[in-house]
Amino acid sequence: MSIVDDIVGGEFKIDTHLLENDFDIGVESNFGGREFASGRTALYAILLDLKSHGYNRILVPDFLCGSIFLPIFSLGLKWEKYHINKNMMPELSEDCLIPHSTILLINYFGMLDLAEIVSWLKTYGDIKVIIDDVQAYFSKHITNVDYRFISLRKWFPVPDGAYVYAEENVLNRLEAFSRKGKFAKYKFAGNLLKNFTAFIGDDFSLDLIGQGEDEINNDYLVRHTRISNYIMPQLDLERIANRRKMNARILHEALLEMGITHLYSCESVPLFVPILISNRDNVRKVLFQNKLFCPIHWPMPEVYKDEINPLYDEELSLICDQRYGEEEMRRQLEVIKSECNNRR
Repeated sequence: MSIVDDIVGGEFKIDTHLLENDFDIGVESNFGGREFASGRTALYAILLDLKSHGYNRILVPDFLCGSIFLPIFSLGLKWEKYHINKNMMPELSEDCLIPHSTILLINYFGMLDLAEIVSWLKTYGDIKVIIDDVQAYFSKHITNVDYRFISLRKWFPVPDGAYVYAEENVLNRLEAFSRKGKFAKYKFAGNLLKNFTAFIGDDFSLDLIGQGEDEINNDYLVRHTRISNYIMPQLDLERIANRRKMNARILHEALLEMGITHLYSCESVPLFVPILISNRDNVRKVLFQNKLFCPIHWPMPEVYKDEINPLYDEELSLICDQRYGEEEMRRQLEVIKSECNNRR
């Protein structure tokens, strides 16, 4: 066993067999308009289009990734928040549905059915609906949604790539960013080096990936590379979806027996399986000690310090991705069960 074989979680590695000898990371994709470098690049293009048509106000959930505010602030949009409950569903009132507004809905972990709330929102005049499906790559497009965007990096062994879905005339007018960026190259190098962590350890690849994250935080309005376009067709998406669903079902059945609140849908392909526990940070620490790197979604954004949604303190994302099987699911469950028993 190598020094990192028993680690569960963390960044994907890009297998070398996916790359041919003539693969050139420097060649950019020529696909325009609807394809972007990252989710926040896609969101910026959407909000820029809306602003150009007079939509200067956006409603955002009070449970989200703080990076969403980067394009909002950059474009000088007015924003207000609405509540997300323990089931991670929106709680919207008619009072906030002011004409000529935009509403951002997040499909948390790919396990929500937002069709009914979208239909309700569209009964109000002049409301634009954006669905953030970054955590819901495999979800189907909902009728009447004005814009939907997805991202690839958290789902697959690729360093960049995001897509926007909308009516054809809308897609054609979205800004296509032409400037080259650096973040995908750093992340690609780090993901590739994860093939050799048995010899060089994990720190070097994580440092490169970290540099890539710094780059995207500082400079995200760039075009995407062709790397994802090259790798994605070689992936078995059906196998990936089935493995994620199988892993999620194993977690779900055990969590039910333990009485732990969690989000689950048997029909959905999840990014993670989120649980809600009051001693989240302690449990996460013990998981880390056992080389189980379960993330949280998300650190609370600075702008939300006055009113805190409890989800920021209680949510812990259990790993269910395609790299793992039942053994890794049981390892996570054993630690969680042990920690829950210790509190009694």
